Parts: sequence; structure tokens; C-alpha cells
Amino acid sequence: MSPTETTQRRNNRRRRGRVPGFVLAVAGCTLVAPAVTLAQPMDPGRVDIAFNRYYDELELEAHVRALAAAYPELVELREIGRSLQGRPILVAIVSAPGMDHREKPAIWIDGNIHGNELQASEVVLYSLWYLCKEYGRNPQLTKLLQRTSFYLCPSVNPDGRAYWL
Repeated sequence: MSPTETTQRRNNRRRRGRVPGFVLAVAGCTLVAPAVTLAQPMDPGRVDIAFNRYYDELELEAHVRALAAAYPELVELREIGRSLQGRPILVAIVSAPGMDHREKPAIWIDGNIHGNELQASEVVLYSLWYLCKEYGRNPQLTKLLQRTSFYLCPSVNPDGRAYWL
């Protein structure tokens, strides 16, 4: 494939939104490819959580409990069991106010099944935080919660998380 064909294919992919922007320096030459920024404004929620670090199992549990307390109209918190070392395994059930979560299709999201899979818990925590803070602000998310329930288990393996952090 010629360099021109390669460039054309890359540009076609970029136009379809499949290739992010990048800066590449090779042999003293710099190539800059612009990217469309799709970030959204930061709207504060009722619970402030920094997503720039990993939390240990106690901090993670505290954040989940804080979200459930701050958004009681959306979140029902259940302890579905305990780990071998006695740590709680929590599930946050998120559903639109006044709607029975058992009467709708559901999505299950869990994290930290294996002890060293730390980042998955932060993804579940972020999902819980985002669903809560954007309900009533984001029309698409609001509709989603009106027709779908979310079951979020941030850490299936809190003992493994404790070991690795």
C-alpha cells in the first residue's frame, strides 16, 4: 500500500470518528492530527469523588454508602454477603424514583472479581456516581433509568482488593 493510500485510509477512519487525535514525532519531524473534543462540562453531584486514584476497600465502601445516602430516591444499597475475611459485598440497585426495580429489565455491572483487577471497581463506582448525578439532568440517562434497573457491585472480591492495595 502506498503512503498516499495509507494516509487516505487513516483520514477516512478519522472522519468516521474511529481514530483519536495524536502527536507523533519521528526522525525530527512532528505530525499533529487534531481530534474533536467530546468532553462534557463537569456538573457537581451531591457526592464529590476524585477519579484520579485507586481507593482501598474501606474508601470504596464509604463512597458507595455515601452515594446511597445522598441519593436515597435512586439507590437502594444491599449487602449480598461477606467475604471470607468478613468484608461486606455490596450491591447498589439504581432505578428511577417510584419505580420497582424488579419490574424492569436490568443491567449487572461488577468489578474486582479477581484481587488484582483494581481498576474495574473504580469503573463501577464511576458508573454509580454518574447515574446518580446525571439523573434528571441528562434526558437520555433519565429515560434509561425509567425503563432499566442497574445492579452495581463494585467489589466482588474485597479481600483481594485489600491484599493488593
